[in-house]
Amino acid sequence: MKTWHFPVFALLLAVAGLGCKPKQVTTEPAKTTPMTEMPAPVPTCNPILRGSAPYRDPLFSVTTNLDGDCLEIKYDYHNGCKHHDIELYWSGEWTESIPPGAKLYLSHQDIEEECKDMGRDKKAFDLQPLRYAGVGQVVIDLIVEGGKLQRVNYVYPMK
Repeated sequence: MKTWHFPVFALLLAVAGLGCKPKQVTTEPAKTTPMTEMPAPVPTCNPILRGSAPYRDPLFSVTTNLDGDCLEIKYDYHNGCKHHDIELYWSGEWTESIPPGAKLYLSHQDIEEECKDMGRDKKAFDLQPLRYAGVGQVVIDLIVEGGKLQRVNYVYPMK
């Protein structure tokens, strides 16, 4: 009687097609779900109002910061026990300069109250209505009662 050895038996199974076969490798690309771009967040800026500023009570320590098309204004005010609000006004007129300029006025109405604390707040305004056709920059002079003139260079893409 013949004894079969395992390597010979495995060879016979492989020849007969009954043995282990290597895995088939597919050449198809992996299926992926396309990423959709998230829209850019819409800035939460307040509108600039047209006309002249109705109130010109003082504001102090005024600072500005540009965040895209939003002009953020930080400010201090007297009688800070209640919230004081400001608005930004533009007459609609341009200065005759290169680049063109616009004068914006902060309107603040001081609230009559017994409190003598200082208040601090900030508010952002949308500068897009100030885009001057055919130019990619506008110089903004921010005029604040009680504070010094703030000059801001608003640069934006031309369309």
